[in-house]
Amino acid sequence: MTTNTVTWHGGAGVEIVAGGSRLMIDPYCLPADVATPNFICVTHDDHDHFDEKTIARFTSDPEFARLVVPPSCVDVNGLDSPVLGLHEGLQFVPEDKLTVIYPGLTREPGDSYDGPTTAQLGDFNLITIDSSERPERYRVDATDEPLWPEQRGLYVGHTRYPNVGYHVTSRSTGLSFYHPGDLHEQFNAHHELPDIDVFFMPLPKFVGQEISLIEMLRPRFIIPIHYRVFTDAFPVPYDVPEGIEVSSKNWEEFRRNHVILMGSHWYPSPDDPLAYLENLRPRWEGLGTQLIVLEAGTPTDLAQLA
Repeated sequence: MTTNTVTWHGGAGVEIVAGGSRLMIDPYCLPADVATPNFICVTHDDHDHFDEKTIARFTSDPEFARLVVPPSCVDVNGLDSPVLGLHEGLQFVPEDKLTVIYPGLTREPGDSYDGPTTAQLGDFNLITIDSSERPERYRVDATDEPLWPEQRGLYVGHTRYPNVGYHVTSRSTGLSFYHPGDLHEQFNAHHELPDIDVFFMPLPKFVGQEISLIEMLRPRFIIPIHYRVFTDAFPVPYDVPEGIEVSSKNWEEFRRNHVILMGSHWYPSPDDPLAYLENLRPRWEGLGTQLIVLEAGTPTDLAQLA
């Protein structure tokens, strides 16, 4: 029986099982038969990364031990963030099982935070690094139904609400993993990351940077995430009504459409992700990095990455 595995659950959601510990990062809209993790880490508060319904389902299980989130997830109702409906602000999570975490490696030289930047979660050691898509504004009325993007309210600086990526090392296997969240840029702190065995690469975010990014990170393997394939077995449903467009020149139509899209389990994905990946495969292999395309929802033995 395989005990050490990695699973892509669709979207940006991944699961690593090693040394008797089960860790999920950004679980989104998971099927009911997925086992409860011991630990959950969230990179930021977008609807397809911060899924309170899924988190609440798991945190009520005695097997669950700790939730790790950036500060925006606790204050999401007060921010102009891409979420659907008002959240509970994680009030259902016991205080002794919640950690609010900050980037230890920062995009801006000299930035620092008065909060934890590392964690030990069972078999896993975590260090954190800055990510992208930071909240920008406070909401004018935190009790109203969110109509993101409001584009009103006071600006929120990144020192208050940073987003995070996670570098995870399994002590029992020695394997390391990097989940960058919705990162879409490179910065000098990436040179300070420890060695990376597996890079969970969000596909829509690095168009035009696919080679230079891998030259910088030098992972042994790429496992692509944040894309969709339209098969019956794909675990994240797709309920977008016909005629709903992602972009619109009309501001109110754009706002209305995105509320519908979020409620229909839409998230950004290349039009033909598998062809996109196969086009890049030989160039990545030339850098010494192997592409591994996982079937969503199916565990893969970590022995294949040894």
